[in-house]
Amino acid sequence: MVILKIQQLTSFLTVDKEVKIEVTVPSTSFEDIKYIKSKRGGRILLREGHRYNVKRTTKKGVVTWRCVHRNICNAVLILDGGSIIKQDIHQCAPTYFKNEISKLLDMCKQRITSEPETPVTKIYKDAFGKLKTSGLDIHNIVPEFKNIKKSLYKYRCK
Repeated sequence: MVILKIQQLTSFLTVDKEVKIEVTVPSTSFEDIKYIKSKRGGRILLREGHRYNVKRTTKKGVVTWRCVHRNICNAVLILDGGSIIKQDIHQCAPTYFKNEISKLLDMCKQRITSEPETPVTKIYKDAFGKLKTSGLDIHNIVPEFKNIKKSLYKYRCK
C-alpha cells in the first residue's frame, strides 16, 4: 500500500505505514508571488504566507530575498528572472492574514494615487468592507480607518 500526500512545500510518501520518506518539492510558480511597497519605499515580496525583503541583487539579475523575521528565521528565496532557483524552509509561521491585509492596503494606496477625486474613506470601505462583514473574528487584525487614515491621506499628498 503506497499513500502519496502532497502538501504545499513538502510531500510525504508512506509505505505500509512504517517508513516515512520526506521529499522537498518547492513550488516554482509565480502565480502566488506578489510585490508590495514597504513603508520606506522598498519592495516586499509576499509568497505562501511569508514576507521577504531584498538581500542583494547581482549584475546578472539574480535577486536574493530574505525572510523579514531575521532573528528567528533564516529562510532565503532566490529568483532568477522568471524562475525560482532556491527556496529554504521557514522556521517562522506563515502570516496569511497579515499578507492579505498588506495587499489590500497596497491596493488602497494605488487607488488613492490613481483616483484623486475618490474619497479616501470610500476607497478604504471598498477594500476592507468585505473582510469586516465576513463574520470571521479578525477585527483585531484588520486596521480601523481611524488608525491608518493619517498615513493614507499623507500618501495622497505625495
